[in-house]
Amino acid sequence: MVDKEKKTQQKQNDPLDARRMKRVKLERKKAKEANLKELVPDRFSRLPFELLANVLSFTGACDVLSVARCSRHLCGFLADFPTSSFIWRRARVNTNPPIPDPLPNLTESAYAALLFDPGPCEQCGTLLRTPFISFGLRLRLCQEKNCIQDWLDQKGIGRYKEYDGLPVCFARIYVETCAVRLNSKFTTDILFCRKSEYDPVIRDYAVARARGLSRFDFERLHEFEAEKTEMLFAKSHKIRRWWEDRSYKERSVMHENSKVTRRFATENNWDYWDLLGTPTFRDFYIMKKRSLEEMSKKEIYPLLEVVRNEMEERIGRQRMRTEPDERKGRMRQVEKLYARLRSQGSDSAVPALSVFKGLAVISVVLNNRKKSAEAAKEEMASAPFQALLADNLSVWRENQQRVLLKLIGRPNYAHINEAKPHPLTFCTARFNCTKCKDQALKQFKPVSLSFSDLCKHECAGLSERSSGTWSIANFALDKKAANASKALLGLLALTEENVQVSKVLAHRKLLCGSCDGMVIMSNLRALHEHCQRHENMVFSLFEPGFNMRPSLNVGLRDELLSRKKSAEGTRKEKTLGCRHCLPSRANPDLQHEERDAIPDSTESNLGNYKRFDFDGMRSHLMDRHGVNYIADEDFFRIPLH
Repeated sequence: MVDKEKKTQQKQNDPLDARRMKRVKLERKKAKEANLKELVPDRFSRLPFELLANVLSFTGACDVLSVARCSRHLCGFLADFPTSSFIWRRARVNTNPPIPDPLPNLTESAYAALLFDPGPCEQCGTLLRTPFISFGLRLRLCQEKNCIQDWLDQKGIGRYKEYDGLPVCFARIYVETCAVRLNSKFTTDILFCRKSEYDPVIRDYAVARARGLSRFDFERLHEFEAEKTEMLFAKSHKIRRWWEDRSYKERSVMHENSKVTRRFATENNWDYWDLLGTPTFRDFYIMKKRSLEEMSKKEIYPLLEVVRNEMEERIGRQRMRTEPDERKGRMRQVEKLYARLRSQGSDSAVPALSVFKGLAVISVVLNNRKKSAEAAKEEMASAPFQALLADNLSVWRENQQRVLLKLIGRPNYAHINEAKPHPLTFCTARFNCTKCKDQALKQFKPVSLSFSDLCKHECAGLSERSSGTWSIANFALDKKAANASKALLGLLALTEENVQVSKVLAHRKLLCGSCDGMVIMSNLRALHEHCQRHENMVFSLFEPGFNMRPSLNVGLRDELLSRKKSAEGTRKEKTLGCRHCLPSRANPDLQHEERDAIPDSTESNLGNYKRFDFDGMRSHLMDRHGVNYIADEDFFRIPLH
């Protein structure tokens, strides 16, 4: 006793056990309440017998069968009590067309279940909502499959109608005549019965013949069974005819109701299936279908206001579901238009995609919820739209130029003469993005931007949320690139207005004097990117025809950094040499005859230099020469001998 008290005290002190006991008590209480609710009948079941019988007397047999299966109380009242049979009889008469009298061996409720309940195929087990192919045999088989032929082979006995020598048992057991499609591709009338009923009769007949009874005597002994079978056949034939009439009536009613529904939907500019999806009209349509009654305009138009409100709600919900997809379609068309503008090259200063979507003429197309993707495509291809787009781009471009002119020191400039180049197209007009400069260097993307690059610039390595929207305030003047460009113009004896600098440099190369070795830049872009490494970069110009060895490999870095499978193997090959480790040449600005005689041993002695793979070259440049971000001018490819 003391031990039990100690254990109880320990459980009460343990918070986990106390919580578990509380949960068990709560579950028991809920289970008890649920059992009490099941015992209490619903409000419909509480109706008095006379009132319930009066309500059901106006319905059909199928409706009474559905009510009987709503609860245990109603099932017991309608199926078990013999006094409720008059309800089923009235329901049979109210059914359209009226159901014939039941079979002698069936109650009214069982008869209704036999007619309207679904059941499995006797051969394959598939649930079928079609009636029996034989009500006398209680046989339900699939019509589409070979179940009829399989059933005849395994469980049935079949004879063709033209067969003369019918067995004597066919007068005693139930035999069905039915037109079925067998393995042959034509329909045949056959007589068939169950093998379980056929075999015992054949055995009894064999025993009677052994005892000396004739066939006539055998038929007289079983005259009652034959009369019973004949009556069953007549009843089953009536049920089959009733079901065929009902099926024909159902098809004709559905056809007429469908025509009325389509006409009603067309008059109100609604979709047929959307109209059938509204709760009010759907229930009305199903009610008419079950009762096999045809619709009329007089019955529909009182529901017009309710159905119109439900259709508006349904169309609104559909619009909300399809609106994101429609907007995505319009967005794809805008992106295709933007890609065409970028590829045409007619106007280099095309804004970034995020800015392009914000243009007035583009935002109108994107935000128009009623416009489909195809309609948006047709509108954007029209001449008025193209004119509006060109005007919007021109206004946007002028606003950005006005801000950038202040950065380059020309705030009051007005571009009047279209024949002259704009100051923002000069090689000295270079800009940096203050938000993503460091990230662009890590990703080997251009840092020094021209005006056209600035307009379509998208921040590198930043998400849309962190990068925000494109803004001209994010850009500043690239002083290093501007100073390098001015120095280059001085070496070439050109002015800023001469925009042919890149063509002049096509056959001239630049040697960086701020780096060790032979760091040679091949174009203007390489100069603008390389000058970011030095505060005041010093460089000189090679004369045309100067023999530069080893040769330059323009685009080698991008080739090795690509995601191609061939690049992965090339990066592991030790075929790269460092230009910073090469001996520097004589003064390149001098003429050929004035230079110091330096033996051209660079190409012949390339095998004496240390070879690196790509990762090793990057580590070597960082550790030995302080170059954090590799470029084409930092290394060269050593040919394999």
